[in-house]
Amino acid sequence: MIGRVETIEPARRLLVVADTQKGERRQMEVNAETEVVGCRAVAGLSALRPGGLVRVKYLDRVGAEPEAQSILVLEPAR
Repeated sequence: MIGRVETIEPARRLLVVADTQKGERRQMEVNAETEVVGCRAVAGLSALRPGGLVRVKYLDRVGAEPEAQSILVLEPAR
């Protein structure tokens, strides 16, 4: 999924991304295990800002919130 970050709240383990290709929003769980990479370096959840373009790989399980596995920062928020 490639989209723009709408909300990032690490304390609530929440990430909301608007898919730029399908026009839908996806809410995912993030945690200490979520890998965030920006500019070829590990960046952490603090690198995510609303409006930033990201590519998210996530695990979608039946009966649970999708869980973000890795997030690649494609373009920082302006």
